[in-house]
Amino acid sequence: MDSIFENVKKRIAMLSKTKLNSVNLFRAINEYALSLYNYYIGLINIEPSEFDDIDRQIRQLLTSLRLQPANKERLYLNQKALGRGLSSVTFKSELMLFQFLTSLENMSTICLRRAGILRVIKINKWHLAMIAGFLSSKYAIVDKKTITIESLKSSPIQYLQKKISSKALHSVLFKFMDEPNVDLPASSDWLSNGNNGPRSEALYCLLQDRNLFFASADSLCNHCKKSKKTVDHMATQCGKMLNSDYLRRHNEVVKCIHLNLCRMYGLKKARRLKGHSVQSTLLTGKIEIMVDTTILTETKVEYNKPDIFVHDKVRNEINLIEVGITSQDRLKQVEVEKCHKYDLLASELLLLYSCQKVGKTGGRTADLFLDNEKISFTKNTKILEVTFDTNMFLTAHLEKSIRSSQKKIGLIKSIFGGLKKPFPALGTL
Repeated sequence: MDSIFENVKKRIAMLSKTKLNSVNLFRAINEYALSLYNYYIGLINIEPSEFDDIDRQIRQLLTSLRLQPANKERLYLNQKALGRGLSSVTFKSELMLFQFLTSLENMSTICLRRAGILRVIKINKWHLAMIAGFLSSKYAIVDKKTITIESLKSSPIQYLQKKISSKALHSVLFKFMDEPNVDLPASSDWLSNGNNGPRSEALYCLLQDRNLFFASADSLCNHCKKSKKTVDHMATQCGKMLNSDYLRRHNEVVKCIHLNLCRMYGLKKARRLKGHSVQSTLLTGKIEIMVDTTILTETKVEYNKPDIFVHDKVRNEINLIEVGITSQDRLKQVEVEKCHKYDLLASELLLLYSCQKVGKTGGRTADLFLDNEKISFTKNTKILEVTFDTNMFLTAHLEKSIRSSQKKIGLIKSIFGGLKKPFPALGTL
C-alpha cells in the first residue's frame, strides 16, 4: 500500500502544479490519482483503519499544498452541498466491498468459483466478509439486511453532516441548510460552477468555517477597537467599515446585477465585469434603468432611493432591486426589513404609472409566492429583494422572484460568476 500511496502522491503533486480551477482539479485527483486504489479494493485484505490512514495522508498532502482547510468532513461533501467534491477512499471502499460481497453471495449458488472465493474470505475472516455488519454498526442501521447500494450512497453524507453539526465552529455554516428560505444549490453555485483557483477556494472555505484565528485570542478589531476580532464581526458587524469595505462590497454586487440587466435588455453585449461601468441612468425607448437614484413622487416618501430601479416600458413593469448583505443570524430579519422598506414607494409608483395591480415578492412564504404567481400582471410594480449573507447563503425566494419577474434570466449564476471573490471586504485580514 505504501508504493500505491507514493504513486498517488506524485500524481496529486503534479496536478497541483497545473492551472486547473478547483472543480477540475478535484475531478482530476479523483479520476487520475485516487482511482489507483480501485484495482486493489477487495483483492487484498485491507482493514478499515488502513483506509482511514489513506484518507488522512491524502488530507495532509493537500494541506501541505495549501488546498485543504481544517474542515475535513466538508472536503468529501458534494460541491452542490457546500462541499469540495473529493472522493473518500474509505467511503468508496465500503461501497465497492459491499457490492462485491453481494455479487458473490448472489452468484455462489450457480458459480462454483465464486462460491469458493466466498468460502475462503469467510474462513480467513477478511474485512470483506464482515462488511455488512461493519456498515450497520458505523451508520447505525438497525437491520443489516436492509442495506442497499442506494442507502450506502446517502449514509456517508448524513454521517459527515452529523460530524459537522457536532463541531462548534464548523456547524455555524451548515445549521441553516434545512431552513425553507435557504436555497442550497444556489448557495453552492460558486463551488460547483465557479472558476475559483483551488487555493483561493480553500481560503474562502476557511472563512466560511470560522477557522481563521488571529495572533491573540483576545485581540480586538483593528478598525473599531471595541469588539473582539472574529470572522463574523469583520464580515458584517464592524461599524467603522460600513462606509468603506462594506460599501465597496455592496457596490460590486450592484455592479454585477446591473451588467446582467444591461445584457438581458440588449444594452450591452460584453460579459466582463471588470470593464463594466455603472451609469446612474440608462434610458431607451423600451427600458429605463436607474442605479442609486432618487425617484420623484407626488408625496414625500422616506425610502425613495432603491439600489436599482428597472422600468420595462414594453410590459409597463417596474422592478425595484434592493441588495442586502448580512450575517446568517440576521438573515431572516434583514429579509423582512428589505421587503417592507419600499411598500410606500410601491404604492406611489402604482398611482404614478397607472398600474392595475401591485405584486410584491420578497420575504414571503411559499404559499404567498404561489398566490402571486397566479395573478395576471398586465401592468404591475414588483419589489425584487436580493438578500444573502456573507457566507453565500441565498434565500430561496430570490430565485423564485427572478424566475417569475425576469423569465429565468439566470441572475443568481451571473452574480457569482462575476464576483470571483465572495469576501472582498475581508481582504485586509
